[in-house]
Amino acid sequence: MHNTLTPNQLSKLQSNRALLQLYLSVLSARTYVLNVIAAKERKEKQTLASAFQILGNQQNNLTSRPISSISEPKNEETEDHCMLGGIYENTGKYGAKYIVKFPPNIFRRFESKKEAERFLNLLRYKKDIGEFDPREFKEQNIFLFENLALRFISLKRDIIKPSSLKKIEQNMNKAICYFQGMDVRKIEYAHIEDFLFNLKKTNGEPISSKTRANLKSTLHDFFTWLNKSKYIKELPEFPTFKVTMKKRKVIRKELQEQVLDEIYKRSFHLDPKIWFACKLLCTYPAIRPTELINLKEKHVDLQRRVLIFPNPKEGRPKEVPLLDEDVEIFKQFPKGLPNLFFFRHPNRKGCKAGQRYDEEFLHRKWWKPTCKELGIEGIGLYAGSKHSTVTDLRKQGLSPETIKKATMHTTSKAFDRYLITDTDDLLETYRKAKPKTKLIPTK
Repeated sequence: MHNTLTPNQLSKLQSNRALLQLYLSVLSARTYVLNVIAAKERKEKQTLASAFQILGNQQNNLTSRPISSISEPKNEETEDHCMLGGIYENTGKYGAKYIVKFPPNIFRRFESKKEAERFLNLLRYKKDIGEFDPREFKEQNIFLFENLALRFISLKRDIIKPSSLKKIEQNMNKAICYFQGMDVRKIEYAHIEDFLFNLKKTNGEPISSKTRANLKSTLHDFFTWLNKSKYIKELPEFPTFKVTMKKRKVIRKELQEQVLDEIYKRSFHLDPKIWFACKLLCTYPAIRPTELINLKEKHVDLQRRVLIFPNPKEGRPKEVPLLDEDVEIFKQFPKGLPNLFFFRHPNRKGCKAGQRYDEEFLHRKWWKPTCKELGIEGIGLYAGSKHSTVTDLRKQGLSPETIKKATMHTTSKAFDRYLITDTDDLLETYRKAKPKTKLIPTK
């Protein structure tokens, strides 16, 4: 047997080998294509599964089936409003059992089917009579007093001073406690009257007429904003009442000087600006405590010898000229950056360095405890400084017109509360008015 191939056999073998290689190449290409298709199908299935999972999370695993028919017509004016919306049952594990959906975008949950039906009927009725407002039936009713009150305060935060904002927040918080849960469109004169006249102090006593007037002013401002913002059609009527302003207590100049001397002894080694602030308030009745603590370095103009108050209560900037001795005291303090508060805490225990004095710091920490130690009761910083100084100036013979210029009051009504007539002055006036007559004989 020969082991060699003939030329003819060798040619056939080479031809078959070429065909085999071509077949294997086609088979490999087919396998590659099938693998690509299979991978693409797997990717599409994974994407679709992820989409269903996300959708399921958004619906809280909610499988809904309609209980009542839902009709969302393209032209609602030509359709029957009683067929709008529908009730869906939540067959998932979580959330309320029944859900009311109503166009355009109302979605409300209920525990009982009866409650859901009542709500849906109300929506359809409102729609039918032309009084339907989607904002009224959202999950968070925007017409509730507390919701709009908080928005009102937020808007005020950007346009008024922090001290004024604090008073508005206090007044509105009292109103929220009373009107909470009420629709602002349904608040009338009787509700406002009850709020203003039934409010009590923490000790159970009625609030003063001045406090009542401040509450009324803030509430009226709030309802005016509601009217301009189209939340209410017209302003409710507000009650009228007489405001009686109480005269503040004052102290004589000698006692005022004793208080200042004692504050100097107690505070000068800790922070000399504490005593200096109290001295300025007792010297310049045109300056209020809140204005003084908001004084910045750039507002102390020692070249012109004035203190500048850009945003005082009077509503227009004012300048208070300084005495020579106070100019020299100002010069003793290191000059700070222009926007730093002048009356700021130094680096000492219990205080944050550079922080402005708190509004109650001078009164609560220094003036009131010092007065108590000296046996002086019922005299706060405002009355013991500004009011007492004005009253003493009158006793020294200055005319009311001159004193009014010094206080920079714009109205006589406000100034009259400061100018307290002393009993000795009245007695002296009565002595001059007494007619010359015989004394009534005694028995």
